[in-house]
Amino acid sequence: MNPFHVKPYHGKKNIKKISDRVCILVFVRAPEMGKVKTRLANAIGQDAALRLYKSFVADELNMLRDLFFDVIICYHPPTARQKIGNWLNKEFNFMAQSGKDLGQRMENAFEEIFSWGYQQALLIGSDLPDLPSSIILDAFDHLTRQDAVIGPCEDGGYYLIGFHRDTYSGEVFMQIPWGTDQVFDQTLLRFREKNLNSYILPRWRDIDDFEDLLWLKKSLDKNPTLAKHTHLFLTNLLTMPGTKGFVHTRDQFY
Repeated sequence: MNPFHVKPYHGKKNIKKISDRVCILVFVRAPEMGKVKTRLANAIGQDAALRLYKSFVADELNMLRDLFFDVIICYHPPTARQKIGNWLNKEFNFMAQSGKDLGQRMENAFEEIFSWGYQQALLIGSDLPDLPSSIILDAFDHLTRQDAVIGPCEDGGYYLIGFHRDTYSGEVFMQIPWGTDQVFDQTLLRFREKNLNSYILPRWRDIDDFEDLLWLKKSLDKNPTLAKHTHLFLTNLLTMPGTKGFVHTRDQFY
């Protein structure tokens, strides 16, 4: 049984109506020790970071469950198909990420699903456990009138990007300084260069480092239902064997 209970993606053969030709690409990494949430691992340990990452993904997929859009899990590295399938209980359709860097992997993912016949697509990462479904709905709504949508992060990157098939250009991912605070601004510049009309979604905070985690814990304490798996994990984090880092920041965390 899949603990996330997410409506599975039905595949390109079952596309029937133009109004149904929308999808959400979720970029994930294989759940391997030392390969996920590496900055957080410095504060809480690698085992806790791995379990936290799985909580993030569980909450994000639960958010998507009732939206009735096709959800495609785009995994990395490409050799991790079996590990990803076992983790998510094979309830989803999966697509390997391909490309030498993040930009190329995103570009290739959009090109692939647009070649299947989808008209609109959003791409999100896997560190947004408290992202509300209203943002997804808002993004698709604006894609009926705009060429692109994008959601800026607090750190200068973006947490969501989406396109309409008819005006999509993979060049928006070229020569972007990934991992810097210039990613969002440089992507907007690419939009202008390609004459793409875009809509900017509300700013959101992806969870990358310890400061982000402190903020998330305080936020979820006020409304645990936003991300119940993550909130439960954070509540129990101090009691986990091998957890480090919080010993000196207990007052901050609570």
